[in-house]
Amino acid sequence: MSENISLLGEDEVAYTKKDFVDTILFKKKEIDEMFGEQSKLLENIARQKEELNKREETVQYELSGLHGARVVLDQLLKENSVKTEQEWEGTFRYEEQ
Repeated sequence: MSENISLLGEDEVAYTKKDFVDTILFKKKEIDEMFGEQSKLLENIARQKEELNKREETVQYELSGLHGARVVLDQLLKENSVKTEQEWEGTFRYEEQ
């Protein structure tokens, strides 16, 4: 088996098997570095996602409490409105007599 490997054609440069392996190792190192960078990026995104999920849960909890307060206040307003109408009706009836 020949030690030279032609990657292009007969007129082009012939590479030795060592050159070929060195190129592959160099590319693998580049890919490993990119893989590491992307893995760190993914971990960072996962942490941010977890933080956002916790913040969302907190806001949902607060909204739930605020909704409950709104319902109570609406009920108080409604009850007060009914009482006020009855008081007005009683006042008018009293004055009419």
